[in-house]
Amino acid sequence: MKARIIIALVALLVSAPPASAQKRIKEVFEDVGKYAGVTQTSEQKSSSVDSAGITSESRIITLKVKKNHYTAVFDKLQQAFDDESSHASMYNTHTHDVDGNGENISSRHPWSVWREGNSPVLVGYMKNSCYLTAIFDDKKHPGYRTCYAAEWSDADDPDISIAQLTYVYGRKPEQQNYNLTINYDGKASWPEKKLNLLDYPVMPDNVKQSLKRLRNLPDSLFSIYSVPKDIPYDGDKNSWIGKAMNSISRLSNRDWHRFFGLLTEKMIAHANDKGSTEDMVVATGLVLDLCKNADQLDADERKISANRLTDVAQHYFDNDKHQYIYDLLMLGAKKLKKE
Repeated sequence: MKARIIIALVALLVSAPPASAQKRIKEVFEDVGKYAGVTQTSEQKSSSVDSAGITSESRIITLKVKKNHYTAVFDKLQQAFDDESSHASMYNTHTHDVDGNGENISSRHPWSVWREGNSPVLVGYMKNSCYLTAIFDDKKHPGYRTCYAAEWSDADDPDISIAQLTYVYGRKPEQQNYNLTINYDGKASWPEKKLNLLDYPVMPDNVKQSLKRLRNLPDSLFSIYSVPKDIPYDGDKNSWIGKAMNSISRLSNRDWHRFFGLLTEKMIAHANDKGSTEDMVVATGLVLDLCKNADQLDADERKISANRLTDVAQHYFDNDKHQYIYDLLMLGAKKLKKE
């Protein structure tokens, strides 16, 4: 059954004329809910007019696909993305693949799709999932782009696959610029280093490491990066959370605790919700990432946070429905204790 959900990467096919860019993906997104064996379980829509008078939009659809329809549905999604890949400014595909012992042998790079005024949409956090992402620049409106993403997994139910389709149009996220001027055998001024932290993998290379690869210089010269600055909070919680997600490997001590607290509180608040547990799985994955990137915590802080995770796991998720979430939370507690 796993073989049916795994869609192999294929060579790029002959593309359609430029005028039809995104057309194939858009058609499949609009029609997939009508396919045999497919049931739409939820849909989230948002739209807003920005300061330039341009309407930003997003649409997130969650589907259930029956086992005997996996190939027909997901082959069409893969084909649509492949057909449009030559027109995309960014195209990424990930196939969940396993060896003969059932161990995952594919490299996973989760993505965060930025939405102005809303929390980012996460792609690649479902357990054992395949996913596709494509970004198309809007030539009529420079600085704007359309992003499509599709992700599917059958990890929680052998007869049903859960799929999420994401469409976002709006302003591109702003780039973060880093300038470095140092004194080392004379003054050296390095060129501006730019990293786009949002439409690219959730955990990009640390700036310190990127710069150090350019020149073989001692770590002491990079001390200005050793203590991360707090992420400013302007009252927009969703915006702050989005920034924290994209800085998860280099949060300040204060921001680490803020983000950890928000995630665990969210998990407790939704622990007894009926239906899908996808949001819980995403939150748990982020918590585990935090636990793996907790060097800024002292021994007492690690102990308190580990105890918090253990309490949350045992009180809210120690049951058959949430076994995977429970296991990840307990693993996070072990990471914090350095066991």
